[in-house]
Amino acid sequence: MKKSGKYFLLLIVLGTIFLTATPALAHRSGCHRWHSCPSDSGSYTCGDAGHPCSYPTYPASGGVIYPPSGQYKDCYDCAWKSVPTSDSRAWKNPIQKGSRGIDVINLQKVLNKEGVYPEAIYSGSYGSLTELAVKKFQAKYNIVSEGSPSTTGYGRAGWATIAKLNALYTSAGF
Repeated sequence: MKKSGKYFLLLIVLGTIFLTATPALAHRSGCHRWHSCPSDSGSYTCGDAGHPCSYPTYPASGGVIYPPSGQYKDCYDCAWKSVPTSDSRAWKNPIQKGSRGIDVINLQKVLNKEGVYPEAIYSGSYGSLTELAVKKFQAKYNIVSEGSPSTTGYGRAGWATIAKLNALYTSAGF
């Protein structure tokens, strides 16, 4: 009887600990512990309870990716900071099929330099040829090699692809 009483007490203590742990408390220790942001599928939320990511991400491909809000924290209890104004990244936002403009032209130039866009059509329009070249670039650097732009980001110049591009090229480098 004594032995079962101890087990019962232990069960109550452990149950209380597990029941009082909330996602908000888990999130308090930092987004990057469980996060999935940023990804080439466009996700910029933490994996725990969908909290918006407030922390800069340091991808293996190099560089720093700041939250799109322009504000970030170094830790949960840290003060908010503004994204540095001396941001020398050539690309600051994801680009996908249907996008137009100078960012697409620069992307097309770099993809040609990388040997994955032999067409060398610098139209500024992100179409099927650019999407195919982005897929080749992503596979070349082991970013993603299957799926679709909406599921895995394959063919979309999303956050991980942009980080790799920025690590390889500056705005003066193409």
